[in-house]
Amino acid sequence: MLQLQHTTTAQKVTIPRPKVLPTGGAWALKFTNGITRKVYTFTDTPVVNGMVLELEVAFNGLPDKGQYDYLLTRGGAVVSYGLAQVGQTTMKPVRVQYNETIETIQYNG
Repeated sequence: MLQLQHTTTAQKVTIPRPKVLPTGGAWALKFTNGITRKVYTFTDTPVVNGMVLELEVAFNGLPDKGQYDYLLTRGGAVVSYGLAQVGQTTMKPVRVQYNETIETIQYNG
C-alpha cells in the first residue's frame, strides 16, 4: 500500500516494480478514489531505483482523504497496481475479537 500526504505540494511516490518493464509508450499513473471515483492522472516518467520506481506527484487541488486504487501503465500495459492511502488513517478497528469460552456437548446415539 502506498502512503501519500494530504497536500498539493510535490511528494515522492515509491512503487514496486516488476522484474521486466514494458518498453515504448507513455507512462501514466492514475489514482482513483474508492468512494467518489474521482481520478487523478500523472504522466511523468518514473526513475528506476533498484526494485522500485520513483515519481514526483503533485495533486491539482486538495485530494479527498481516504483509500485510492492506483494503476501505473506504460503504453497501455499494466506495470503496477494496488492500494494507496491519502492522509493519515485514524479509524478504530471495525471488528474487535473477544476471548470466549465455547462449550461443546457430544451425544452418544
